[in-house]
Amino acid sequence: MNFKLKKGDTWWLIRLLILLVILAGVFRFGYRVFMVDGSSMDPSIDSQDFILVSKLSYDIESPERGDIVAFWHWEFGEFLVKRVIALPYEVVEIKMGVLYINGRELVDDFSWETLGFSADEGPFTLGPREYWVVGDNRGMSWWGTVYEEDILGKVK
Repeated sequence: MNFKLKKGDTWWLIRLLILLVILAGVFRFGYRVFMVDGSSMDPSIDSQDFILVSKLSYDIESPERGDIVAFWHWEFGEFLVKRVIALPYEVVEIKMGVLYINGRELVDDFSWETLGFSADEGPFTLGPREYWVVGDNRGMSWWGTVYEEDILGKVK
């Protein structure tokens, strides 16, 4: 097979190469794609969904309550995805499976269900770079403290 480039094809290939280099840079330094394995974030994110995580989102600002974040779990050796519900210096307490932040019951779109257990924990105060995260599927998933340095980025 004889393959020969025409004059117009050269510019098309150069533009394609430039686009590929730009995309490679964006995904190498700015974003990461994950496939979610598990139902802890149902109904917001389903198992086997692909998510885009912005690695640059927290370079300028810190995570906020309600953000969905991807973070590294050292014991499991993998990234997990959860929702931020408490911020640094806030007081977290669990009474009969209901979460309280600074003495107020957490009320969000997912708090109609308890955390799947009825134990009491806390109260305890988060440190300067600590966040409390839980899955949206509160009947089966909760997590706890995540350190800011372990957070990869914000799920887009």
